[in-house]
Parts: sequence; structure tokens; C-alpha cells
Amino acid sequence: MSLNDAVLFEKRGIPTAMLAAGRFSRLGQLQAKALGIPWLPIVVMPYPFGSLLRETVQNAGDEAVDEIIHILTQPAEKLEKDYLDRHVNGPNPLRAPGAPFKPEAQ
Repeated sequence: MSLNDAVLFEKRGIPTAMLAAGRFSRLGQLQAKALGIPWLPIVVMPYPFGSLLRETVQNAGDEAVDEIIHILTQPAEKLEKDYLDRHVNGPNPLRAPGAPFKPEAQ
């Protein structure tokens, strides 16, 4: 699925989680913002994978699944608040390998 597809789904009210390699999350958020969905939930994956240990990649995948489940099960209003410009104005989206996803308190 492309970022444009994700924006189209969100505009139709279909919950969407976009995956992006760490250094591309900001670009994705800027494009989503330009297309009218500045809160598009983008799940950040480490990049590049080639230099990472298999266990690190597995952990990153497990963490991504946790965040995707969170995204797909939260009310849209909460996601808009949590993800609005997260990768544009927020902290560096890259997490240290093995650092778990921690959703904001409800």
C-alpha cells in the first residue's frame, strides 16, 4: 500500500497504519499533511535492515505489530491527537533497537 492509498483510506474513514523506514517517516508525514491528513499514523521501522541482527529485526517487527494493533483499535479522535505532525515537529522517530512502543496514556 502506498502513502497515497493510506491517505485515501483515512479520508474514507477506514483505519490505516502506514509503515515507513525511520529516516523516511518525516517525508511521509509531510506528504500526508500536504494531502490533508497530517495525523496519518506512521509506524517507524529501523533502517537499514541489512546491518541489523535477526533478533533485532524480529523485535522491531513485534513492536510494529503492537503499534499497528493500537492504531487500528483506537478512536480516530485519539489518533489525530497522538499522531498529528508526530514526525514533523515531534522528537526523532527513531527508537533504539529493542525500545518498546509505548502508547500515550488515554
